[in-house]
Amino acid sequence: MSCKIGFIGLGQMWSRMCKRLLAAEHTVVAYDLSAARAAEMARLGASQAASPKEVALLADYILLSLPDSAAVESAVLGPEGAIHGARQGAVLIDLTSAKPLSTRKIAAELEKIGVAMLDAPVSRGAQGAENGTLSMMVGGDAAVLERCKPFLAVLATDIYHVGGIGAGHILKMLNNLVSSTCFLITTEAIALGAKAGLDPHVINSVINGSSGMSYATDRRFPEQVFTNKLNSGFAIRLMQKDVAMALELSQQLMVPMPIGANTVQVYTKAMAEGLADKDNMYLVEVIEELVGVKVR
Repeated sequence: MSCKIGFIGLGQMWSRMCKRLLAAEHTVVAYDLSAARAAEMARLGASQAASPKEVALLADYILLSLPDSAAVESAVLGPEGAIHGARQGAVLIDLTSAKPLSTRKIAAELEKIGVAMLDAPVSRGAQGAENGTLSMMVGGDAAVLERCKPFLAVLATDIYHVGGIGAGHILKMLNNLVSSTCFLITTEAIALGAKAGLDPHVINSVINGSSGMSYATDRRFPEQVFTNKLNSGFAIRLMQKDVAMALELSQQLMVPMPIGANTVQVYTKAMAEGLADKDNMYLVEVIEELVGVKVR
């Protein structure tokens, strides 16, 4: 069944998701601050909206994919925000990696006008968005999620209901904390082994077949690092934001996180050195230069 879907935010990953919805013959209305991106979607068959409010006026399901919580609050609660156009019974789904407290604030405001909200951040990067094989971590009402699953299945092969509103955003920051930490320590280990004269491919293969196996050894190094394709579609500034949010949550809950704090520092240092817009996999090059050895 075709759905009327609004899409607010058309970045590198999210434009791929929008294309998949159009290919599945859903009606899509799109808005982005970049006129060029919005025009691209219009050429592919989406209606072009002039504001988030207009998106909400035309859609039953409103998907947002924006840089951070501040952008989401502006797009939903601002003067031309989606809340001013959303109809009773509509569902707003936030795909952003955002702060759960902000998400709960937005959900409470939407509830007042009869609009449900799900927080549904995704994982598996640009390739997952292209192929419709994303992993989606969903917080909110389970019955609302069931309503949305037919079209969300166009985007994701694995859709997890993880708890109430805000739970999806918590799980996403935890996932990225683990993913980034594994990637960094794997890079350091392979660089150390290479400095000692071992073959980086052999190091990775053995770790991948042993107890050190992770997504980094299974996919990142064989498919991207060793092929010199350091392009995950996720910038250093975005990873820093996510892992910093996890550290912030740990401080709020008085949970010590010494290893995670070091991961945050690595990304914060990269930001301070002007690498914010580099792909987060560029840290392979940073570590190579630091150690004085090539792992690619």
